Amino acid sequence: MKKILFVFFLATFVSCQKNEPEDLFGKTPAERFEQNKSELLTALTSSEQGWKLSYFTNSETFGGYTLLMKFDRNGRVEMTSDISEEFGSTQSQYTIQEAQGTLLVFSTYNHIHKLGDPQNPSDLNGKGLEGEFQFIYYGKEGNKLKFRTQRKDTEQFVYFEPATAQEWSTMQNLWGSIEALESEPIRHYFKVTANGNVENYSLSLSHRYLTLTSTSNSGKVLKTGVLPTTEGLTFNPPLVIEGKTFTELPWDNNASPARYIATVESVTAEIRFTRNPTPDQLSNDYAELNNISQLVLLNSYVKEAPQTSDLFYNTVFKIDDTKSFSRIDIIFQRGICGIFVEYNFNGTAASLYSVSTFSLRDKRLFIDTPLRDLSSSNMAIWQAAENSAIYAKAQQAIYAILALSRNGLYVKNLQTKYGNRFDTYLFQSYSLPIKFPAIAVPNR
Repeated sequence: MKKILFVFFLATFVSCQKNEPEDLFGKTPAERFEQNKSELLTALTSSEQGWKLSYFTNSETFGGYTLLMKFDRNGRVEMTSDISEEFGSTQSQYTIQEAQGTLLVFSTYNHIHKLGDPQNPSDLNGKGLEGEFQFIYYGKEGNKLKFRTQRKDTEQFVYFEPATAQEWSTMQNLWGSIEALESEPIRHYFKVTANGNVENYSLSLSHRYLTLTSTSNSGKVLKTGVLPTTEGLTFNPPLVIEGKTFTELPWDNNASPARYIATVESVTAEIRFTRNPTPDQLSNDYAELNNISQLVLLNSYVKEAPQTSDLFYNTVFKIDDTKSFSRIDIIFQRGICGIFVEYNFNGTAASLYSVSTFSLRDKRLFIDTPLRDLSSSNMAIWQAAENSAIYAKAQQAIYAILALSRNGLYVKNLQTKYGNRFDTYLFQSYSLPIKFPAIAVPNR
């Protein structure tokens, strides 16, 4: 009897499997997708001012970026962002596809693709900012739209939240606030006040990833990703300072000078700007030059770096509207410093150089007056009549660097690698608002 009942049950179950290819809810996969597509399309076009995405592509390496997006029902999206100084609104195409779920795809180039471009920025050696432009839709959470990224090593949920008209009109302010910190790390410092005690930290910001190093204890380092907002700075992950957790630093425009500041119980954290930093506000990075044999100033690197002063590049590298020096080297050896300017004369490379003494003191690099006249292994080609303008510019470049370093150059390790190998440093004139970055070659 039991055997008969089992056979009957099995036959009934198999017959159910021979029905139309509908799931247990009575809809085919195609019908489910069309329903989900319609739901997402309605959601994307429901917000009058579009949507805001605050995107930390990899919170262990980079900070956050803000994108604003307006969708229409015809597959077009208007977008702006604070990823770069090019924050004008741009239109492109989007599609809703079926994959592991309902997939939102930004199918033609727009701001969001900058985060997924392996060549942007160039110093990340083909990895880029590890962003994505395809997101799996997970539905609504309150007034937000929930999506999941797909790259396994940075998989996360991201949220579109309703944007405002003010956010569209002030996007350039977000980029400007982060650019000010990234381009002036020596003149910004992080101050912590706890129980009446003050501790200062030097500040480095690279691709919006913040590194804070205590100026009194170089082994004390804090790191976090930074997202600029209309209110100030948001941290991801939160900063834990003296046992207190800081998720943001609001902007205080009423202070003089203005600053970022927050207090959690008895601990106050601030980011401050000063034109003339005191020794206790500066890092000890200058001492690292004892282990450096050469500073390389590649034209392309210096030109693209956000820290470079335009005046420095135009004075030191630019010859005229069509020509410039390819590189400048500052070489240290046994207390002697050589500054080499290189130029390619129609296939013949030649360097003009100076030789000086140098010293490291007062948290600065000092390069002294040259010990002798400028030299070259091929002075004849420099002094040829047809090269007189190039020769004059090369002399100007050397003497400009010497003038900047006469009263000392502040030194800052930028906490980034060039070519995934060499440390990079920022040099800031003690007496002038001029600065430049360089690639460091260590002693052998």
